[in-house]
Amino acid sequence: MPCTLGSLGDYGPRMVTVGTGGIGVGLDTTLEIAERVVGITVDHDHPGAKVYTITADRISLGSAVGRNVPGHVADKVFPGFPGPGQWAQFGFALISNFTHEFFKPFASPSTTPACDSLRTDM
Repeated sequence: MPCTLGSLGDYGPRMVTVGTGGIGVGLDTTLEIAERVVGITVDHDHPGAKVYTITADRISLGSAVGRNVPGHVADKVFPGFPGPGQWAQFGFALISNFTHEFFKPFASPSTTPACDSLRTDM
């Protein structure tokens, strides 16, 4: 996974992973990090196998800012958990994985001729 600097609210910039999977989710992080960040609300009333849903008021990659971004936090980091669970693989700490729902507002339909053959609305 690619890595870059990102922020969760006012926490950061720190290293994050970037992925475009995670449909319906915009970030993954740990419960410990989420509870440290002002503006991330953890839904403790609806846990799923020690993974909780969250909403982050603001997350950013440089000047790209996402607001009210849905995501997940894990009670305990486990190997392979996107972002923080990959520190052993990469050798440095990661605060989050930014994913599909974060990037979605920045997507736009293609207007380049090379992609016109892929469009179905022409």
